[in-house]
Amino acid sequence: MPGWQYKMIYSKSGVAEAGCVFTTPNGNGTETTWLVTEYDPATFRIAFSWVKPGEVAAQIAISLNKNPEGNTTALIRYAYTGLRKSDQHSGDGVITSVSDTNPGGRKPAIPQTLLRRRTLHNQRNGQILT
Repeated sequence: MPGWQYKMIYSKSGVAEAGCVFTTPNGNGTETTWLVTEYDPATFRIAFSWVKPGEVAAQIAISLNKNPEGNTTALIRYAYTGLRKSDQHSGDGVITSVSDTNPGGRKPAIPQTLLRRRTLHNQRNGQILT
């Protein structure tokens, strides 16, 4: 993708594959570490886990399917886990997670800012916002 920056850490083939590890830069000088957890070109599936140290861990799963209209439908699943102690519901080391599935594949069913706000609210208050 034009403008996308990454640094390859490990890949047998030099491209995305199961077990591939790479990093992407963050605006504050840190890096997010990515791991390709699934890659199946025969079924058009790929999944990633990534960690932004001290902030958030995430999982992203993408699958492509032909729909009845002859187009492609993307199913994208996001799962985020807050890592900052201040974002957690209690100080007992329990970290809560939130996930979102997007059957349309164009953008998250819940915008990421709203998803993050809902996650933080749940972690602090034990309540799920709808």
